[in-house]
Amino acid sequence: VSYLQYSSWLSTDMLSFFRLTEAHTVCDKHNFILDTVVTSGNVHDSVAFDALYERVTRRFLQIRIVTMDAGYKTPWICKRIIDDGRIPSLLYKR
Repeated sequence: VSYLQYSSWLSTDMLSFFRLTEAHTVCDKHNFILDTVVTSGNVHDSVAFDALYERVTRRFLQIRIVTMDAGYKTPWICKRIIDDGRIPSLLYKR
């Protein structure tokens, strides 16, 4: 369902909220949500990573492979995942 289909019944205040926020969500291989962080829309994915990664890996020690989109593909994030003994799986970015 597209954003435009919902825009007809959302109030102006709700629409401005959705434009100004971004949800960073962690899911397992069965797409169950493990944790989420909502940040301001101008916060880059890599900035929100540290707190979310720390919380999830503290609660779920059995995580071995960390798959993320290209917004999280930075040397610091890759190094942190490898140093923790996990395998980073990142999408290709042109």
